[in-house]
Amino acid sequence: MAMAKSDSVYEQFRRATTTALLRWVLEQCGNDRTRAAKLLGLSRAGLYKLLHQHDLLDSGGPRRPGPRRRSGGSDQGSDPGSDAGSNAGNEPPVRAAEDRGEYTP
Repeated sequence: MAMAKSDSVYEQFRRATTTALLRWVLEQCGNDRTRAAKLLGLSRAGLYKLLHQHDLLDSGGPRRPGPRRRSGGSDQGSDPGSDAGSNAGNEPPVRAAEDRGEYTP
């Protein structure tokens, strides 16, 4: 973020240290913004606001992949008892059955 000439030394210092802190916390949290927000005592929206203000919203490396979500518009795999259709979550079928409590060796 460019600093205006009228910024006080304090404001320049505050911006620089806040930017450094945000980068460090994101690095420590593996770029998991939810964890970073909790660590900083902020809401996720508050963290995003700070990231935007400090031009960090898209920087800091690749984003950590979030949990996989099943799409609601497909009929494939909608019946938990059937093995037909796609393997939602890309888990091996035995592992998925174990997680649902349907498989015992």
